[in-house]
Amino acid sequence: MAKVTSERFSYGLTILILGIMFLLGKVGILGNIPYGYKLVSVATFFLIAGIIFLINHSKNFEGWLFLVTGILLHTDIFLGWARYSSLVDAIAIILVGLIMVIMSKGKG
Repeated sequence: MAKVTSERFSYGLTILILGIMFLLGKVGILGNIPYGYKLVSVATFFLIAGIIFLINHSKNFEGWLFLVTGILLHTDIFLGWARYSSLVDAIAIILVGLIMVIMSKGKG
């Protein structure tokens, strides 16, 4: 039961932080921050979720998966791959979904 509560906390905290960032974007505060426009995106969701899951859970594969996906989705910022960014985005999301489906069947 503790694991379910901890997972709910992690998801809730992730959504709360993203909601705050979305609100800051809507009122124009993020426009004053370099790369602020990138903070309200799917890639940032993966980054935040990965960080929160790694902080709240030890030995959390999903946390690392989310974090690496967030970094891959932000290849234009972290790796300077702006030219390949849209292609990497689609491939990364497909791979994450595939890995999570395969992992869930193993736990069945």
